[in-house]
Amino acid sequence: MSPLSQWRGRRWWIACLLAFSPACSNPHPHERINQPPQGDTDRASTMSDFFVYMSDNALMAERLVTDLHFVPQSDQLNGLGETRLGRYGELMKDDGGMLHYLPSTTDEDLIARRLETIRNYLHECMGEAEGVDGVAVETGMAQVTAPDSRDLILVRLGGQQGYLIATYGYAGRVPLERPMYVGVGAAAGTGR
Repeated sequence: MSPLSQWRGRRWWIACLLAFSPACSNPHPHERINQPPQGDTDRASTMSDFFVYMSDNALMAERLVTDLHFVPQSDQLNGLGETRLGRYGELMKDDGGMLHYLPSTTDEDLIARRLETIRNYLHECMGEAEGVDGVAVETGMAQVTAPDSRDLILVRLGGQQGYLIATYGYAGRVPLERPMYVGVGAAAGTGR
């Protein structure tokens, strides 16, 4: 084969490569099919408000903070914990409610520091709200349904009786080994 015919063959392959290379590249690399949606969009779905409402209802039905929301062996909230407590602060700002802290650790000092972190973070989220007068820590309260009342954190909501409770006991009718109750809002029958 002559060098001229080899050059023509290579030229044909180079022309094909240049012609089809733009078709193989993605002009919008962030719009991959297998990438989950991130951030906000200008083209929000008309159903998105319903999904936010549904997600908020699920959060309010669960009302649970666990060790999963903290950096391991630390009292520092991780990103998930900050997001969850921030949303709880927004949702409970007006009507209040009760959160349950369910620790899997038996370290009393770590549990106390985590409760303080929860209290401070909720105070940050709710402190500027008109309905929240402040957050106080107390011990012992006869009206608590938990069998072993130790630490109570009270939140006074403006115009209504409120509380934020952190104590050992059980959640509802399901006996748990060592849950903590952390609640915010109007408490019926607390006498406060």
